[in-house]
Amino acid sequence: MDRDQFKTPVSSSSRLRSLRSTATKRDSLAAELERDRHSLTRTKNAADARLDPQLSTAKRQQRSQVFTSHMAQASLERQLAAAQTAKIELESKLRERDVTIERLEGDRRWLAEREKEEKEEKEEEWREESEDGEKNER
Repeated sequence: MDRDQFKTPVSSSSRLRSLRSTATKRDSLAAELERDRHSLTRTKNAADARLDPQLSTAKRQQRSQVFTSHMAQASLERQLAAAQTAKIELESKLRERDVTIERLEGDRRWLAEREKEEKEEKEEEWREESEDGEKNER
């Protein structure tokens, strides 16, 4: 067998690959250490809770209060959003009614003007007829 066949390549790409694998190994080791540290902390907290039931109860109550306040806040935010939506819809309806009222008032003014003109025309005709009638009597 030829010994040159099994030499490690000296190209830059193979060196980069080995550096990447080393970095990946370090990252995975760091992550594993971090998991172990969190696991130990949880185990210690659980042990503390078993040793001190009041601490466990207090933490449970605190978590319960945080959850309750979070739910109440979410409920209030939903109510606020619903109220804002209702307000926008009501304002829109109010604007539509204002436009309708303006149109109806304009129509009423136009009709009143027409009635006044018709009344004046009839009075004028009546006056003319009465004047013609007086002239014929003479």
